[in-house]
Amino acid sequence: MIEHTEQMSRFVQNYGRVQSLLRIYDKAKSNSSEGAEVIKNDEDIRLTDLLRAAVVFLHGSQEDYIRSILSEWMRQKVDEKELSTIALLGSSGRVEKFSLAQLNRFSKYSVSTLIDESIKESLGKTSFNSYTEICSWMNKIGISLATFSNQNQINELIKRRHKIVHEVDQVA
Repeated sequence: MIEHTEQMSRFVQNYGRVQSLLRIYDKAKSNSSEGAEVIKNDEDIRLTDLLRAAVVFLHGSQEDYIRSILSEWMRQKVDEKELSTIALLGSSGRVEKFSLAQLNRFSKYSVSTLIDESIKESLGKTSFNSYTEICSWMNKIGISLATFSNQNQINELIKRRHKIVHEVDQVA
């Protein structure tokens, strides 16, 4: 049995939202004339846009889950060199030197909390554009995905989401 961590619970909840979009699509399609993909009325309704939204949401859920796992384990599992690539919380996102005056903004934080929040903020700006990239990030915390059997499906999801979001998934 899989332990339901906070991260897994959030993923399961988000996956339920994806399933909800798919049920709406199925119901609308079965209620449309002859199962048409486009409902004709004053303004055409493209049912497949629900599927596109589901793909984008599923990808976002996957990224959120991966980032949350990384966020929880990075400080404990990565080496100093890797930590040195993460910018201080609230900075421009680039690693840079900072003064005590800048550090003073965080005087109420413990060092541990400041590191954790800096990691979380940095990961929040991270996107995974291939299965290889996901593997690289997970390897940083000691998790190997080499034996995962659905690598191609993950890559297809990422490519599909990219086409929808960045190329507007042009429909003829």
